[in-house]
Amino acid sequence: AYDPLGDLELMRAELTETRVASLASLAVSSDGRFVAAGCADGQVRAWEVASGRLAAAWDWRIGPVHSLAFAPDGLTAVAAGDGGTVVTWDLDW
Repeated sequence: AYDPLGDLELMRAELTETRVASLASLAVSSDGRFVAAGCADGQVRAWEVASGRLAAAWDWRIGPVHSLAFAPDGLTAVAAGDGGTVVTWDLDW
């Protein structure tokens, strides 16, 4: 059975283990399969919700990731950092 609280606990543990210090933004894919965290150091990490496993990580070096979003089709993501810097990238889950 699906346990969203258990899944969130796994992701919290992963955040702690990988020492993600300062979360600046969060996004959930439109299908609910992935959650991504934008960090103050410019990194973005994405987890598969069902398993809690780290699916991907990117280091955009744009300063704090103030905004983060998945495209509705789930194929692209966008992050916005300091100074109006915006990065888009294709997702290849």
